[in-house]
Amino acid sequence: MLREIRETKARNKDGSYISVLEISGKDFFRTYDSINTEIAKEIINSYLLDREDDGRPENIDFNYDKNNNIISIKYQLNYIGNDHTNY
Repeated sequence: MLREIRETKARNKDGSYISVLEISGKDFFRTYDSINTEIAKEIINSYLLDREDDGRPENIDFNYDKNNNIISIKYQLNYIGNDHTNY
């Protein structure tokens, strides 16, 4: 389980949000061996569920900054027209 995740969120003009989750490499690699789309989705869904956030993540992208040892997961979060999201 990841212990520390920093979230940055900004609202777009269309009502969706761009969200970035940042995780220290030390924390991330205690749980996972590598980063890929499926792992990124798992982290996002777990993060949203823990916060009872029913936004729908789309357009997921990720990056591992080896110099700063930070995993960044960027995604669009859509709330418009959705009912409660089940993970």
